[in-house]
Amino acid sequence: MSSIDPEDLLFRAEAAVKDGNLQEGLDIFTQVTETAPGIPAAYYYIGNIQYTLGNYEDAAAAYTRIIELDDQYAPAYNNLGVVYVALHEHTKALHLLQQGLELAPENPILLFNYGAVLDTRGRYKESIEIYQKAVNYKPDWYEALHNLGIVLCERDQHERALEIFMELLEKEPGNHQVQNNIGVVFLDQGRAQEAVQYFKQALETAPAYKIAAINLKQALQEVPTGSNRDLKQAFDSAAMLLITDQPPDRVPRTNPEGQGLSEEAGQEGSALFGESEPYKWDFTDLTKAEVLPLLKYLLCLIEYLPDQEQKKFSQSTVRSDLEHIIAILALESGE
Repeated sequence: MSSIDPEDLLFRAEAAVKDGNLQEGLDIFTQVTETAPGIPAAYYYIGNIQYTLGNYEDAAAAYTRIIELDDQYAPAYNNLGVVYVALHEHTKALHLLQQGLELAPENPILLFNYGAVLDTRGRYKESIEIYQKAVNYKPDWYEALHNLGIVLCERDQHERALEIFMELLEKEPGNHQVQNNIGVVFLDQGRAQEAVQYFKQALETAPAYKIAAINLKQALQEVPTGSNRDLKQAFDSAAMLLITDQPPDRVPRTNPEGQGLSEEAGQEGSALFGESEPYKWDFTDLTKAEVLPLLKYLLCLIEYLPDQEQKKFSQSTVRSDLEHIIAILALESGE
Protein backbone atom coordinates (compact mmCIF):
# COMPACT_ATOMS: atom_id res chain seq x y z
CA MET A 1 0.00 0.00 0.00
CA SER A 2 1.55 3.31 -1.11
CA SER A 3 1.87 6.25 1.25
CA ILE A 4 -0.14 9.40 0.70
CA ASP A 5 1.73 12.23 -1.01
CA PRO A 6 1.14 15.52 0.88
CA GLU A 7 1.74 17.56 -2.28
CA ASP A 8 -1.06 15.71 -4.06
CA LEU A 9 -3.30 16.36 -1.06
CA LEU A 10 -2.44 20.06 -1.15
CA PHE A 11 -3.43 20.34 -4.80
CA ARG A 12 -6.69 18.48 -4.12
CA ALA A 13 -7.47 20.72 -1.16
CA GLU A 14 -6.70 23.91 -3.09
CA ALA A 15 -8.97 22.75 -5.92
CA ALA A 16 -11.79 22.04 -3.46
CA VAL A 17 -11.50 25.51 -1.95
CA LYS A 18 -11.47 27.17 -5.38
CA ASP A 19 -14.69 25.28 -6.16
CA GLY A 20 -16.24 26.65 -2.98
CA ASN A 21 -16.10 23.38 -1.04
CA LEU A 22 -14.57 24.83 2.11
CA GLN A 23 -15.31 21.92 4.41
CA GLU A 24 -13.89 19.39 1.94
CA GLY A 25 -10.79 21.54 1.55
CA LEU A 26 -10.46 21.88 5.31
CA ASP A 27 -10.67 18.12 5.78
CA ILE A 28 -7.96 17.51 3.19
CA PHE A 29 -5.66 20.23 4.56
CA THR A 30 -6.06 18.68 8.00
CA GLN A 31 -5.04 15.35 6.51
CA VAL A 32 -1.92 17.06 5.12
CA THR A 33 -0.93 18.25 8.60
CA GLU A 34 -1.38 14.74 9.92
CA THR A 35 0.75 13.30 7.13
CA ALA A 36 3.41 16.03 7.11
CA PRO A 37 3.24 18.28 10.19
CA GLY A 38 6.01 20.57 8.94
CA ILE A 39 4.26 22.23 5.97
CA PRO A 40 3.26 25.81 6.92
CA ALA A 41 1.13 26.28 3.78
CA ALA A 42 -1.37 23.68 5.01
CA TYR A 43 -1.86 25.51 8.31
CA TYR A 44 -2.19 28.78 6.43
CA TYR A 45 -5.08 27.48 4.35
CA ILE A 46 -6.67 25.94 7.44
CA GLY A 47 -6.47 29.29 9.22
CA ASN A 48 -8.06 31.13 6.31
CA ILE A 49 -10.89 28.62 6.01
CA GLN A 50 -11.56 28.57 9.74
CA TYR A 51 -11.62 32.37 9.77
CA THR A 52 -14.10 32.39 6.89
CA LEU A 53 -16.27 29.88 8.75
CA GLY A 54 -16.15 32.01 11.91
CA ASN A 55 -14.12 29.47 13.88
CA TYR A 56 -11.71 32.04 15.25
CA GLU A 57 -10.08 29.94 17.96
CA ASP A 58 -9.23 27.24 15.41
CA ALA A 59 -7.96 29.88 12.98
CA ALA A 60 -5.73 31.34 15.69
CA ALA A 61 -4.29 27.90 16.45
CA ALA A 62 -3.44 27.35 12.77
CA TYR A 63 -1.71 30.73 12.34
CA THR A 64 0.16 30.26 15.61
CA ARG A 65 1.49 26.95 14.30
CA ILE A 66 2.85 28.71 11.19
CA ILE A 67 4.80 31.14 13.35
CA GLU A 68 6.21 28.20 15.30
CA LEU A 69 7.41 26.71 12.02
CA ASP A 70 8.55 29.98 10.43
CA ASP A 71 8.75 33.01 12.71
CA GLN A 72 9.85 35.22 9.80
CA TYR A 73 6.64 34.85 7.79
CA ALA A 74 4.96 38.27 8.16
CA PRO A 75 1.49 37.42 6.69
CA ALA A 76 0.95 34.90 9.50
CA TYR A 77 1.30 37.70 12.06
CA ASN A 78 -1.15 39.76 10.01
CA ASN A 79 -3.80 37.08 9.92
CA LEU A 80 -3.36 36.13 13.56
CA GLY A 81 -3.77 39.80 14.46
CA VAL A 82 -7.02 39.97 12.49
CA VAL A 83 -8.29 36.88 14.29
CA TYR A 84 -7.54 38.42 17.68
CA VAL A 85 -9.60 41.46 16.69
CA ALA A 86 -12.49 39.12 15.93
CA LEU A 87 -11.93 37.64 19.40
CA HIS A 88 -12.00 41.20 20.86
CA GLU A 89 -8.40 40.94 22.05
CA HIS A 90 -7.15 44.20 20.56
CA THR A 91 -3.98 44.49 22.61
CA LYS A 92 -2.77 41.13 21.31
CA ALA A 93 -3.82 42.11 17.80
CA LEU A 94 -1.79 45.32 17.89
CA HIS A 95 1.25 43.46 19.23
CA LEU A 96 1.09 40.85 16.47
CA LEU A 97 0.60 43.41 13.72
CA GLN A 98 3.59 45.33 15.08
CA GLN A 99 5.66 42.15 14.93
CA GLY A 100 4.58 41.62 11.35
CA LEU A 101 5.53 45.18 10.43
CA GLU A 102 8.97 44.71 11.97
CA LEU A 103 9.47 41.92 9.44
CA ALA A 104 7.74 43.69 6.53
CA PRO A 105 7.54 47.44 7.22
CA GLU A 106 6.35 48.21 3.68
CA ASN A 107 3.58 45.63 3.58
CA PRO A 108 0.42 47.66 2.77
CA ILE A 109 -2.04 45.09 4.14
CA LEU A 110 -0.24 44.92 7.48
CA LEU A 111 -0.23 48.71 7.58
CA PHE A 112 -3.91 48.85 6.64
CA ASN A 113 -4.89 46.44 9.38
CA TYR A 114 -2.68 48.13 11.97
CA GLY A 115 -4.28 51.46 11.09
CA ALA A 116 -7.74 49.94 11.36
CA VAL A 117 -7.12 48.52 14.83
CA LEU A 118 -5.63 51.82 16.01
CA ASP A 119 -8.79 53.49 14.69
CA THR A 120 -11.08 51.14 16.61
CA ARG A 121 -9.11 51.92 19.78
CA GLY A 122 -9.60 55.66 19.28
CA ARG A 123 -5.95 56.29 18.44
CA TYR A 124 -6.88 58.43 15.44
CA LYS A 125 -3.67 60.41 15.04
CA GLU A 126 -1.58 57.24 14.79
CA SER A 127 -4.18 55.62 12.57
CA ILE A 128 -4.01 58.50 10.08
CA GLU A 129 -0.23 58.17 9.87
CA ILE A 130 -0.42 54.42 9.28
CA TYR A 131 -3.21 54.62 6.68
CA GLN A 132 -1.18 57.26 4.85
CA LYS A 133 1.82 54.92 4.78
CA ALA A 134 -0.36 52.16 3.32
CA VAL A 135 -1.51 54.53 0.58
CA ASN A 136 2.07 55.61 -0.09
CA TYR A 137 3.06 52.00 -0.73
CA LYS A 138 -0.14 51.21 -2.63
CA PRO A 139 -1.43 54.39 -4.33
CA ASP A 140 -5.11 54.69 -5.33
CA TRP A 141 -6.06 51.93 -2.89
CA TYR A 142 -9.78 52.56 -2.46
CA GLU A 143 -10.28 50.92 0.94
CA ALA A 144 -7.30 52.61 2.55
CA LEU A 145 -8.19 56.05 1.16
CA HIS A 146 -11.84 55.62 2.12
CA ASN A 147 -11.04 54.71 5.71
CA LEU A 148 -8.37 57.42 5.89
CA GLY A 149 -11.06 59.94 5.04
CA ILE A 150 -13.24 58.64 7.87
CA VAL A 151 -10.47 58.92 10.45
CA LEU A 152 -9.58 62.40 9.25
CA CYS A 153 -13.16 63.49 9.90
CA GLU A 154 -13.01 61.91 13.35
CA ARG A 155 -10.00 64.14 13.99
CA ASP A 156 -11.97 67.17 12.70
CA GLN A 157 -9.78 67.42 9.60
CA HIS A 158 -12.87 67.91 7.47
CA GLU A 159 -11.29 69.56 4.45
CA ARG A 160 -8.72 66.80 3.99
CA ALA A 161 -11.46 64.21 4.41
CA LEU A 162 -13.65 65.91 1.81
CA GLU A 163 -10.74 66.14 -0.59
CA ILE A 164 -10.20 62.38 -0.40
CA PHE A 165 -13.90 61.50 -0.70
CA MET A 166 -14.43 63.89 -3.63
CA GLU A 167 -11.51 62.31 -5.49
CA LEU A 168 -12.94 58.85 -4.85
CA LEU A 169 -16.37 59.96 -6.04
CA GLU A 170 -14.85 61.41 -9.20
CA LYS A 171 -13.38 57.99 -9.95
CA GLU A 172 -16.60 56.15 -9.00
CA PRO A 173 -19.53 58.57 -9.52
CA GLY A 174 -22.15 56.04 -8.46
CA ASN A 175 -20.49 54.88 -5.23
CA HIS A 176 -23.20 55.22 -2.57
CA GLN A 177 -20.76 54.59 0.29
CA VAL A 178 -18.69 57.61 -0.71
CA GLN A 179 -21.79 59.74 -1.30
CA ASN A 180 -23.00 58.89 2.19
CA ASN A 181 -19.66 59.65 3.78
CA ILE A 182 -19.37 63.03 2.07
CA GLY A 183 -22.77 63.81 3.55
CA VAL A 184 -21.53 62.79 7.01
CA VAL A 185 -18.54 65.13 6.76
CA PHE A 186 -20.79 68.03 5.75
CA LEU A 187 -23.24 67.23 8.54
CA ASP A 188 -20.46 67.06 11.11
CA GLN A 189 -19.45 70.55 9.99
CA GLY A 190 -23.02 71.79 10.47
CA ARG A 191 -23.55 72.10 6.70
CA ALA A 192 -26.87 70.27 6.73
CA GLN A 193 -28.19 71.40 3.36
CA GLU A 194 -25.11 70.14 1.53
CA ALA A 195 -25.27 66.92 3.54
CA VAL A 196 -28.88 66.37 2.46
CA GLN A 197 -27.86 66.51 -1.21
CA TYR A 198 -25.35 63.71 -0.83
CA PHE A 199 -27.54 61.51 1.33
CA LYS A 200 -30.25 61.81 -1.33
CA GLN A 201 -27.72 60.91 -4.03
CA ALA A 202 -26.72 57.82 -2.06
CA LEU A 203 -30.38 56.77 -1.76
CA GLU A 204 -30.99 57.38 -5.47
CA THR A 205 -28.04 55.10 -6.18
CA ALA A 206 -29.09 52.49 -3.58
CA PRO A 207 -32.73 52.99 -2.46
CA ALA A 208 -32.46 50.35 0.29
CA TYR A 209 -29.35 51.94 1.82
CA LYS A 210 -30.38 52.22 5.49
CA ILE A 211 -27.37 54.17 6.75
CA ALA A 212 -28.01 56.98 4.27
CA ALA A 213 -31.71 57.00 5.12
CA ILE A 214 -30.97 57.45 8.84
CA ASN A 215 -28.40 60.14 8.08
CA LEU A 216 -30.82 61.96 5.77
CA LYS A 217 -33.40 62.14 8.54
CA GLN A 218 -30.74 63.54 10.85
CA ALA A 219 -29.68 66.12 8.28
CA LEU A 220 -33.26 67.26 7.65
CA GLN A 221 -33.47 67.98 11.36
CA GLU A 222 -30.31 70.05 10.92
CA VAL A 223 -28.60 68.37 13.87
CA PRO A 224 -24.83 67.86 13.36
CA THR A 225 -23.95 64.17 13.42
CA GLY A 226 -21.25 64.49 16.06
CA SER A 227 -23.49 66.29 18.53
CA ASN A 228 -25.60 63.38 19.61
CA ARG A 229 -24.18 60.08 18.34
CA ASP A 230 -21.05 58.25 17.38
CA LEU A 231 -19.66 59.10 13.95
CA LYS A 232 -18.96 55.40 13.45
CA GLN A 233 -22.68 54.78 13.16
CA ALA A 234 -23.01 57.35 10.38
CA PHE A 235 -20.01 56.38 8.30
CA ASP A 236 -19.89 53.30 6.10
CA SER A 237 -16.37 51.89 6.13
CA ALA A 238 -15.19 50.27 2.92
CA ALA A 239 -13.33 47.57 4.83
CA MET A 240 -11.66 47.45 8.20
CA LEU A 241 -9.61 44.27 8.33
CA LEU A 242 -8.08 42.15 5.60
CA ILE A 243 -6.86 38.56 5.71
CA THR A 244 -3.99 37.89 3.33
CA ASP A 245 -4.17 34.93 0.98
CA GLN A 246 -0.50 34.21 0.38
CA PRO A 247 0.47 30.80 1.75
CA PRO A 248 4.16 30.34 2.49
CA ASP A 249 6.43 28.47 0.14
CA ARG A 250 6.32 24.72 0.45
CA VAL A 251 9.04 23.31 2.70
CA PRO A 252 10.91 20.00 2.79
CA ARG A 253 8.95 17.02 4.00
CA THR A 254 10.68 16.77 7.38
CA ASN A 255 9.32 18.94 10.18
CA PRO A 256 11.42 20.59 12.93
CA GLU A 257 10.71 17.79 15.39
CA GLY A 258 12.29 15.33 12.96
CA GLN A 259 9.02 13.58 12.16
CA GLY A 260 9.64 12.78 8.54
CA LEU A 261 7.40 11.01 6.10
CA SER A 262 7.71 7.41 5.18
CA GLU A 263 10.52 6.67 2.76
CA GLU A 264 8.05 5.81 0.04
CA ALA A 265 6.09 9.06 0.50
CA GLY A 266 9.26 11.09 0.40
CA GLN A 267 10.34 9.46 -2.85
CA GLU A 268 6.93 9.92 -4.47
CA GLY A 269 6.67 13.69 -3.97
CA SER A 270 10.16 14.92 -3.24
CA ALA A 271 10.79 16.38 -6.71
CA LEU A 272 8.60 19.39 -5.98
CA PHE A 273 10.56 20.07 -2.81
CA GLY A 274 13.98 19.84 -4.43
CA GLU A 275 14.91 16.52 -2.81
CA SER A 276 14.62 14.09 -5.67
CA GLU A 277 17.20 11.60 -6.83
CA PRO A 278 18.64 12.43 -10.28
CA TYR A 279 16.10 11.80 -13.01
CA LYS A 280 16.66 8.84 -15.30
CA TRP A 281 16.19 10.14 -18.83
CA ASP A 282 15.02 7.72 -21.50
CA PHE A 283 16.19 8.50 -25.04
CA THR A 284 14.84 5.29 -26.57
CA ASP A 285 12.65 6.99 -29.17
CA LEU A 286 14.79 10.08 -29.85
CA THR A 287 18.30 10.71 -31.01
CA LYS A 288 20.60 12.82 -28.85
CA ALA A 289 20.62 15.49 -31.54
CA GLU A 290 16.82 15.72 -31.23
CA VAL A 291 16.80 15.69 -27.44
CA LEU A 292 19.30 18.55 -26.97
CA PRO A 293 17.15 21.40 -28.43
CA LEU A 294 14.09 20.08 -26.61
CA LEU A 295 15.88 20.18 -23.26
CA LYS A 296 17.20 23.67 -23.96
CA TYR A 297 13.69 24.82 -24.83
CA LEU A 298 12.37 23.27 -21.62
CA LEU A 299 14.98 25.14 -19.60
CA CYS A 300 13.96 28.42 -21.26
CA LEU A 301 10.31 27.86 -20.33
CA ILE A 302 11.23 28.06 -16.65
CA GLU A 303 11.45 31.84 -17.05
CA TYR A 304 7.67 31.95 -17.48
CA LEU A 305 6.95 30.34 -14.11
CA PRO A 306 5.75 32.50 -11.19
CA ASP A 307 8.59 33.95 -9.11
CA GLN A 308 8.13 31.51 -6.23
CA GLU A 309 8.16 28.52 -8.58
CA GLN A 310 11.26 29.84 -10.33
CA LYS A 311 13.03 30.15 -6.99
CA LYS A 312 11.97 26.62 -6.01
CA PHE A 313 13.16 25.21 -9.35
CA SER A 314 16.49 27.07 -9.19
CA GLN A 315 17.27 25.37 -5.87
CA SER A 316 16.21 21.88 -6.95
CA THR A 317 18.29 18.97 -8.12
CA VAL A 318 16.00 18.72 -11.15
CA ARG A 319 17.53 21.94 -12.47
CA SER A 320 21.11 20.77 -11.92
CA ASP A 321 20.31 17.38 -13.50
CA LEU A 322 18.80 19.08 -16.53
CA GLU A 323 21.75 21.44 -16.99
CA HIS A 324 24.19 18.52 -16.56
CA ILE A 325 22.47 16.49 -19.28
CA ILE A 326 22.38 19.50 -21.63
CA ALA A 327 26.11 20.04 -21.07
CA ILE A 328 26.93 16.40 -21.81
CA LEU A 329 24.78 16.29 -24.95
CA ALA A 330 26.25 19.59 -26.17
CA LEU A 331 29.78 18.27 -25.65
CA GLU A 332 29.02 15.04 -27.50
CA SER A 333 27.39 17.01 -30.30
CA GLY A 334 30.40 19.28 -30.62
CA GLU A 335 28.52 22.45 -29.65
